[in-house]
Amino acid sequence: MNKEQINGILDGLENSGAPVNFRFDIEKKGKPTMTWTQRGFTFNKDAIELLGSPAYIAFGLDRKNKRLAIKEADDSLKDRKYAFANSERREKWAFVSATNIREALSELLNERPEKGGISFAVQFDKIKKFGIIDLTKGTVKEKPKEGGDNES
Repeated sequence: MNKEQINGILDGLENSGAPVNFRFDIEKKGKPTMTWTQRGFTFNKDAIELLGSPAYIAFGLDRKNKRLAIKEADDSLKDRKYAFANSERREKWAFVSATNIREALSELLNERPEKGGISFAVQFDKIKKFGIIDLTKGTVKEKPKEGGDNES
């Protein structure tokens, strides 16, 4: 649609007597997401920022309510912490293998992710200061197309 067509539509709205109060100052916001894949967990930039860009994280699992928690790990969790956003290359995404966590999720949910993975929204509990993922609300991502044909 070109500028003339858009102006014509807006003029039509104004001349219809209907109030026209469009606002174009809405900020673009991302969606903090963790994706569980066959190889581990990926976190998008928005999830990294929401979690406070910690160098190391720890996972907590609420088996009863099927929720996963992610928090910044300190030295007291030395054998249960995973490198996270501790390098410049992790400004846009982070990857954590966490084989034991993947196995625990597979057992709890009785499934394993397909090639595209399963995406989950990451919420943040400001009081407890950790991310929360509802494991019952995952979205299966489509498998990548064979041959790498990515037209967008």
